[in-house]
Amino acid sequence: MRNTKRVLVDTSTLFSALGWTGAPFKVLVKIYEGNFTLVITDYILEELTAHINDYTRERRENAFQAIEYLRDAYIITEDRWVMNLESTEKLVGESKDAPIMAAYLLEEVDILVTSDLKDFPFEDFDEILTPNAFLKRF
Repeated sequence: MRNTKRVLVDTSTLFSALGWTGAPFKVLVKIYEGNFTLVITDYILEELTAHINDYTRERRENAFQAIEYLRDAYIITEDRWVMNLESTEKLVGESKDAPIMAAYLLEEVDILVTSDLKDFPFEDFDEILTPNAFLKRF
């Protein structure tokens, strides 16, 4: 039995956490300092890496360094989350969010933190939270 909550953090939240020091950054700090395990997927890592070029040069260098820390996270690979993909495409606002929702529905994920709540069926799931809601609850 696990003694930590596993928190899946979506791409938009990680993108903000790596570039700025607001609530998304504080979520990552809380995860690392608290009784949580950071969960990401290979899909999120690929998407995040592809968007790093949107940062200014200074932030880009810091973000690439920070991504190395993300590699220590519990990573759910496509061979696992793909089994839920078809059913989640109907649940999310954008098809690019279906792989994230598919990973969330796996039994080893307790909480999904997203900055784009409108894209996920948060009213149907108690543990889909914005960064601010996560910080308030924990």
